[in-house]
Amino acid sequence: GVEFLGGLAEGGAPVSVVLLSGKDDRLLRGVQEMAVERQVRVIGRLRKPATMEQLRDVLERVAGGTKNRSSAHSAPNFSPADVARAMDKGEFVAFFQPKVATDSGITVGAEVLARWQHPRHGLLAPGAFLAAMDQANLRKLDLQMAQAGVSECRKWLDHGCDLSVSVNASVATLQESGYADHVAEIAARHRVPNASVMIEVV
Repeated sequence: GVEFLGGLAEGGAPVSVVLLSGKDDRLLRGVQEMAVERQVRVIGRLRKPATMEQLRDVLERVAGGTKNRSSAHSAPNFSPADVARAMDKGEFVAFFQPKVATDSGITVGAEVLARWQHPRHGLLAPGAFLAAMDQANLRKLDLQMAQAGVSECRKWLDHGCDLSVSVNASVATLQESGYADHVAEIAARHRVPNASVMIEVV
């Protein structure tokens, strides 16, 4: 877990995590302090074995806070040109959501999530910008997130963390020829085994 946090911090992308451990609370507090120092946001701290109710409570608190903050501002209305300019400026960033085996509680990988770091509106989830994306920009975003995810996976492997990465792709992107080949080429460039990269349809 500590190695995983270190890998996330080195990746430079802003992330949020829930700490889950069977160790005593003092150790968990120490790990939390280390995460905060490395600019990794800790949204919860749970002792093993955690129940689904405890996990749901943590996630609902975070979702509720996000909803309340969002409701205080009117939803921005973007055009395809706005999205294209943002992509050219590199304003879309990758977030990583850990994937945990329910039977063991062990982190087995992470899913790449696209977010828009808007200079005026702050961090935006896909619901704020997907409707403004044409197919060309959607494919470009899918490939950018695949690149970010595979690059991060290489860092995990270099730190001895045998974790997989899941990249999202729209149905329209997958219907275009060559997308899977592009992802395989990205994996080859970063020396990441194909078995460590999964494509999820969204």
